Amino acid sequence: MTVKEVDREHEAPTVTVTVVYHSVHGHTRVLAEHLADGARGVPGARVHLVEIRAEDVTAGRWHDAEVLALLERSDAIVLGCPTLMGSVSAVFKAFMEAAFTPFTTQGWKDKLAGGFTCPPRRAGTSWRSSSSWRSSPRSWACSGSAWETCRATTGAAAPATM
Repeated sequence: MTVKEVDREHEAPTVTVTVVYHSVHGHTRVLAEHLADGARGVPGARVHLVEIRAEDVTAGRWHDAEVLALLERSDAIVLGCPTLMGSVSAVFKAFMEAAFTPFTTQGWKDKLAGGFTCPPRRAGTSWRSSSSWRSSPRSWACSGSAWETCRATTGAAAPATM
């Protein structure tokens, strides 16, 4: 797990935004970094980037008390991952399962939430990823496919797997 704080030190934070993402080939990371840059442009915003990595998952489970505490303190949470085989990545799914407890206990009540996915191709199956986020009882929101943004930001054609 990597937590990177991106903020303006000279301003007192009025809102804390945390972007949590998993990236396989770096495309989702690029989107997460651009999103964080945009949020950083808001005066007084404190922005955290949290990368969920495969090595953070042990025996199929993800847990990091520090990250969960950061999410509880955040005013806004944005989630992002690649679409792999028509769903969220296994690594991100492990994170989602760990985040289920704060959700069911209303630890994230009244937070602003958003999400994005980076599908492998323009006509990819990102709708399945976004529906898996939405199918959890009101736990996730998703803005839909970000393929065009991904392609535009990286300047490359989408690989077979992101």
